[in-house]
Amino acid sequence: MKHDLSVAPPANASEEAYYVALMAETFVSPPERSAEYLQSVGVDQVRLVRVGGQPVGGLALLPKGQYFGGRRIPMVGVAAVCVDPTQRAGGAASELMRQTLSEQHAAGMPLSALYPATVKLYRRAGYECAGVEALLKVNLDGITCRDREAPMRPVRPEDEPVLHAAYQQWAARHPGNVDRTEFHWNRILDLRGSKATGYVVTNGDRIDGYVYFVTTTEPKLWNMDVRDIVALTPAAARRLLTFLADHRTIRQFASWKSSPADPLLLHLGEPCYEFTRARPWMLRIVHVANALAARGYAPAVQAELHFDVADDVLPENGGRWTLRVEAGTAQVTRGGRGSLAIDVRGLAALYSGYQSPSDLVLAGLLRAPEAELAAAAAVFGGPLPWMRDAF
Repeated sequence: MKHDLSVAPPANASEEAYYVALMAETFVSPPERSAEYLQSVGVDQVRLVRVGGQPVGGLALLPKGQYFGGRRIPMVGVAAVCVDPTQRAGGAASELMRQTLSEQHAAGMPLSALYPATVKLYRRAGYECAGVEALLKVNLDGITCRDREAPMRPVRPEDEPVLHAAYQQWAARHPGNVDRTEFHWNRILDLRGSKATGYVVTNGDRIDGYVYFVTTTEPKLWNMDVRDIVALTPAAARRLLTFLADHRTIRQFASWKSSPADPLLLHLGEPCYEFTRARPWMLRIVHVANALAARGYAPAVQAELHFDVADDVLPENGGRWTLRVEAGTAQVTRGGRGSLAIDVRGLAALYSGYQSPSDLVLAGLLRAPEAELAAAAAVFGGPLPWMRDAF
């Protein structure tokens, strides 16, 4: 069937309506919600796959940035992937991904990321699990912080650019988190009609932290759904946790997306929390040279790595590449010894820091001498990559 497949944006209002209806059916959501989603993404960011000229599926692209090594790397998120039930398992989804990735590679896009409904499909397209999104549930009675020294006040409209800058400063320190677009901020402030309440921690004229939350209702319980929480200083972290604990008389739990490596948890005193959900997100190295050159690296690391990349979907990425890292930056050139033989999926997990080189050897995605493995570990090692924002 592949010779009948083509991929392009919607050609008319009828094809837009088709994609809205397919999203509603696939994700069991009201059609009006799917229409709102399409409007927030933008019709120009939709790609439809067609068989014999008729649409049978589609996806949405969400250009943004993602932080690795302290730097913002251009990345396109892939979301709302759906195929007509009568056309599944016929190659439409794979061809949709392949042609979309080819388009992004030609544009020089370094990375792509997504949350997989099925891992198998996206591994065929060259994606690999490269970080986590974990949901943390904290018992408010267990928070021992009682630090109310830093002032707090409700968020004001004029705070918006300052809060966005504070988030970017925080995200750059936590690999895998994204440089939010208006799409993401809107989901924090008003998700499906549920509006969040925000408070900031101030330090003179500076904002050192903030929290956005909504109150959720469970049988006989009120809890706090924390949409976003950012602390730029230890004092702000203690103040925010104290603020949450001060709700313990009428709320039992607070939940937010976090990571086992989140430094905010070090201020809790006792482990009064559990992770109630953890799911992987997947990363794709769309343009090898641009991705390796754009990433940040530890300033103290000086190394040279010689990759031999295998990429069946984007053969332009394949072959030998030399990566020279010094003073936190990289140079990428064609050629080299090719002593690090790596599948593009393995390169994604290595790039993010999610898997060590030795782990990738065990997974069958990397072959290299021990000395080369140690050098790669020094170049790409770092904190556990995770992401707070869904898309």
